[in-house]
Amino acid sequence: MTKIRRIHVPMLSPDDVIPHLGAPGHYRFPRSGWCIANHWFVANDLPDLVRLTLETIPLFGGAELIEGLIERHVELGDGATASQTDLLAILGVGTELAIMAIEGKVDETFGRLVSEELSEASERKTARVRRLAALFGLSVADAGPLRYQLFHRTASAIFEAKRYRAKSAVMMVHSFDANDCGLSDFKQFAAAIGLANAAPTWTVGPVDVAGIALYLGWTADRPSNEGYTIVDRRKSDCLE
Repeated sequence: MTKIRRIHVPMLSPDDVIPHLGAPGHYRFPRSGWCIANHWFVANDLPDLVRLTLETIPLFGGAELIEGLIERHVELGDGATASQTDLLAILGVGTELAIMAIEGKVDETFGRLVSEELSEASERKTARVRRLAALFGLSVADAGPLRYQLFHRTASAIFEAKRYRAKSAVMMVHSFDANDCGLSDFKQFAAAIGLANAAPTWTVGPVDVAGIALYLGWTADRPSNEGYTIVDRRKSDCLE
């Protein structure tokens, strides 16, 4: 496993993220990597619609962005390949810290189902899938029809909350797709781990996961090469 770096320098421009991307060729407007890097860099704070979504939970009213780490590698406690989170936000909430893992999406799905991952997984990968399912109180059979990426991205928020000694964690999807691609999968995952009523421009929770108060949110944003656009909640989804 590649050693996770703990020493950082400030970004001078959004393009500084390119060497850290899993697929640098995808860094272009209006793809999610470009949108996340540019919108968060310009805001230098929680983007307006992300804040609006987060603050549907009173706990996060007036949350302060302490630091934002783009393309953050998170070790999931088993020594296997790290999960690469699009952006890890360290938040100040009153006198405490909270952790928010941001997953950027345009029209991408959340990847393969857990059942598909297991169909050709190594013993090590199988052990990780079982461990992540158990983290959220699910059996492998219950996790089978859910998207695997949602498990390890949400687990990233939990593990980083523990590392930062925070009590609360959020996994926030920052969607830039007019059809909110993947929303039905997100809702299905949320319901499976005990968080009903997930919806665009809304945050739900908490549910206790390994002693951390976990919240899930979906920010329905739209790509713009000049900034971001606030939109009303939508119920549509992408065709996969």
